[in-house]
Amino acid sequence: MLYVLLTVAAIGDFKNFRISNRLILTGLGFAFLFRLVGGKVASIIWFLPDIIFPVVILYFLYLSGILGAGDIKLFSVVCGFTNLKFTVICIFAAFIAAAGYGLISMVRQKELFCRMRDGFLYLSGIFCGRFVRYQGQGKAVSFAVYVLLGTVFADIYFYGLR
Repeated sequence: MLYVLLTVAAIGDFKNFRISNRLILTGLGFAFLFRLVGGKVASIIWFLPDIIFPVVILYFLYLSGILGAGDIKLFSVVCGFTNLKFTVICIFAAFIAAAGYGLISMVRQKELFCRMRDGFLYLSGIFCGRFVRYQGQGKAVSFAVYVLLGTVFADIYFYGLR
């Protein structure tokens, strides 16, 4: 069920650069039912902290304009279906996949040094106390695709190839 939701989110994000809140609520509802049917009281008790964890961790990336709210909510759905450890691996894998694609894209378009300079200027501004939204020159990224890829990687990492 998680992969169906993530695939629908990735397609919607790729087409419209938006993830539907209905899809997020559906995912959270199914995740809760999944835990409820699982029968473990501890997993039901930890449901709320599990879905809040990605929001708390990734909130500053949203404030800075690096990550969208739908992407953060999608990580909450992943955490609702799985657990914190799985989701942390998923987040790291998604960011690594996105960074790899971004690096290849910048090299192909011959704008690597210009974009790296802009990124370093932005980071130096943050370290100097100017926390502003990132105004990069690049196009928006459908990050839900990378959430899906990160989930696949974390699934393989934890459970191996089935």
